[in-house]
Formats: sequence, C-alpha cells, structure tokens
Amino acid sequence: MLAVLVLVITLGPLCIEMFIPTMPDLAREFRAQGGLVPLTLSVYMFGFAISHLVYGAAADHFGRRPVFSAGLLIFLASTVGCALASSLPMLTGFRMLQAFGASSALIIPRAIVRDLYGPVESARIQSHMSTAMAIAPIIAPVAGGYIVE
Repeated sequence: MLAVLVLVITLGPLCIEMFIPTMPDLAREFRAQGGLVPLTLSVYMFGFAISHLVYGAAADHFGRRPVFSAGLLIFLASTVGCALASSLPMLTGFRMLQAFGASSALIIPRAIVRDLYGPVESARIQSHMSTAMAIAPIIAPVAGGYIVE
C-alpha cells in the first residue's frame, strides 16, 4: 500500500509538469492566440488550489476511501476528456476537473498515512512521499516531451 500511496501522490505534479512541453503543439493544434494555452495551466492550478478546501473536510465527513475513490474517478474521467477535447475551452474545463481530481491524490494519502501509522512510522512514510513529490517534477517534463514526440 505504501508504494501505491507514494505513486498516487505524484499525480498532481506529473500533470502540471508533463503538460508544459505540449503547450506549443496545443497552440498550433487549436490555432490559439498567444496567452490562451498557458491559461489551461493557470486554470489547473486554480482547480488544484480550491479543491484543497473540499477534500479535507469531505474525507473527514464521508471517510477516506469514498472521497479518494471519487477524486481518482474524477481525475481519470477528466484525463480522458482532456485527450478527447476538440477545442481549447473544452480542454481548459477538463484541465480544471483534472486538477480537482488530482488534488485528492495529494491530500488524502497523507491523511491515510497519519490514520494508519504511528508518529515515527508516519514520519518515515511522509519522507518517502516528499521524495516522490520532489522527483516527479524532474522526470515529468522529459516524459511529456517523449509523449509529444
């Protein structure tokens, strides 16, 4: 379970950083004017930020598993929507939903670790999660570039 939590927690940074190398191609594909494609990144960050206000309270009220599962389903469905988007406004909307779903993968695994493990073990696992969060933005642009190619 630790490996899954460590991998899942990197979804947010991966979606941010993998997207950056695709921006010039998206601008050409959608024939977008200068600043419109970077708006998808700003909208992603906005969705990621506001979702933090929702997931903590929802996970405490409804339980970790249902809220985590719902967030991952939102992430999966919106990722498919991003891949199938036929316009830049549609892509922007799906990116916001994607961020909302990916945010659950950042917030809830940390709460799960605190729930399941004692203070010492929890600190060790949190350090693994922090390491994964530090490595993801380094690897993601390279992976995004390969996907573009």
